[in-house]
This record gives sequence, structure tokens and C-alpha cells, in this order.
Amino acid sequence: MGATVKTDEAVRKRRATGDSRPASVCAAGRRRPTGREAARRLYAAARRRLDRPPDWRWQLARRLAADRLPAPSGARRLAAAVAVLRGATAAAARVAAAAAGVNAGPPAVRIELEARLLAGQPAVAAAPRVGVPAAVAAAYAALFYDVPAAVRRTTRAARLVPPDVGLGADGEPPAERVLKHAALGGLAVLEAVLRHRGRPRPPVPRRLAGLADADLADLALWLTVRAYALSLCYVPRTDREKLRLIAAALGR
Repeated sequence: MGATVKTDEAVRKRRATGDSRPASVCAAGRRRPTGREAARRLYAAARRRLDRPPDWRWQLARRLAADRLPAPSGARRLAAAVAVLRGATAAAARVAAAAAGVNAGPPAVRIELEARLLAGQPAVAAAPRVGVPAAVAAAYAALFYDVPAAVRRTTRAARLVPPDVGLGADGEPPAERVLKHAALGGLAVLEAVLRHRGRPRPPVPRRLAGLADADLADLALWLTVRAYALSLCYVPRTDREKLRLIAAALGR
């Protein structure tokens, strides 16, 4: 009862002084933000973060959907993601849902698409190389792997490379670590690694002098890529190996 009287008194005082602020302003003079305003503030804060994760839009969409908040005006990709999480089936939502399917689908497609995006290849150009529609690749880049050029040009991009966990169960270097590390060197380096990684070793004659120049260059590139991939997952086991690795790192 007392709170109601105080509120009524505050309204009368605003009217007497010509204060035109809406009735949603409380006695302390602060207006409670609407759902759309709250979403806009969350969106602006997420965009300003220098250390934002690549899937920051998807994470924000999940929060907005859970809190029943609308997407802010103009955030088209975010709005589509929120619509997907709420079960909508409009055209934009279907594209966003397909992007979510890439994220949850076969790792090989996701890893190569992310590596190409990290190397700076536009999503539209990367799409046919990984076998997904251009619209889906663009939606994936916005929702799950937003890595601006400003980030790719700094050392922060190295944080997107998975840490060294050694060789996989099959004795091969993990594809995600190899491809994303190669992507830091640019698209040309990534393409070379993609072209030769996983290929069986070219035939090696007993005398290299008998190889044609093209075959010799192909063998040299294969060996280079193989050595590069293994070096990313090399774990020294003895003190002698550790000393050799330290000496190599120091350039001695």
C-alpha cells in the first residue's frame, strides 16, 4: 500500500513539473528495460568483446531463446538462430538449421570449412570445396565460426588451433590441429596440406635420379607435408630427444 502511494506521488510530481517520461519510470528515475532493449544490450556487449568465441552468435541465441527474449532489430543471423531454437521453419531458420547440422555433423566437413574460413577464404568460395550450399556456409561462418580479418592478423588467431595431444589412435596427427595450424599460414599453405595430407606415399624408385622432375617435386612436397603434420604432434620421450627439440627450436 505504501509503495503504491509513493508511486502515485511520483507520478503527480512529474505531471506538475512537466516531466514527460513514461509511466514505466520508477520513483528512483530508472526505467526497466524492455525485452528488446535487454536483447540489444546483450548483443552490443557480445560484439564489443575482443576475446569473443567464434560461435558467440549461437551462444547468444541460446540465451535469448532460454530467456524468451526477442532478437534485436537488424541482427538477421542472430534472429534466424533464435528462430531455429524456438522450432520455427521459415526460410532463414531452415538455413540456420542446416548450418547447425554442419556443426553437429561429420567432423571432416566442419574442420575443413573452419580451416578455410580461418585462412581467409570467403564462405561462398569455401562452400563448394566442402560440399555445402553457399548460403549454409555463410550462415555457418556467422553463427559458428565468426573470425574477423582483424583477429586473423594477430596472434589471437593461434588460440583457435587445438592444443597438441599427440598422435591419434590411428597413429595419425589430428586433422583439426594440422589443418587449422596450416590455415594460419594462409590459403596456399592450407591447400597444399589438404592436397597431400592422407595421400599414400608416392612410389619411390631405388634411384631418385631416375625420377622425372614432376614426380620428384611431388614426392618432395608429400614428404614436406608429412613431416610438417608429424612435427605438430611430436612428443619427445627421452632426454636426448628433448635436447634435440630444444636445440632445433633455438636454431642451433
